[in-house]
Amino acid sequence: MIYNNEKDFVDKVESLLKSCGCQTWREVSPEEHKDKLFPFRVDLIFFHKQIGYIAVEAKNTRSLRQGSVFGKAIEQINKYKDLHFLGGIKIDKWCITAPQEIPLITNREEADRVLSEVSHFIRHFIKYMFNISFLEFFEYDNHVWDRIAIDGFSKNTIKINKYGIENKNV
Repeated sequence: MIYNNEKDFVDKVESLLKSCGCQTWREVSPEEHKDKLFPFRVDLIFFHKQIGYIAVEAKNTRSLRQGSVFGKAIEQINKYKDLHFLGGIKIDKWCITAPQEIPLITNREEADRVLSEVSHFIRHFIKYMFNISFLEFFEYDNHVWDRIAIDGFSKNTIKINKYGIENKNV
């Protein structure tokens, strides 16, 4: 889906996380930067006892031509991933997320195929090069099947939907 802004996108992701029992926090600054005038803020942190604390840097990209947006997100995460949040908590997993849509392709089947290939590349590239996960949010018209996948198609995949969390690592 196309979202008007990053906040609308993160609202949808957060809503699904809350529906399966996750605690969430938005726009959280690291403890080490609380006194700065313009501190870095993580878009979303969520916690569930099955998966720990996960921080998410969201980007509302509108095309495949925005690779620098992912580059900036990686820079941000690498700069702050060793810091502490929420009163001294160390984040267990860092993720980048962006809407899953290719608006230039009108054929749904072809768009899904291209999106799958692009997502697969992004997912494995950022994990291998930077040890950062890719959080994929899948939104459906009736919202019954909305779901999240983190590190999809790997031995460490985390699947989240309104019915709960499946963690292959447990």
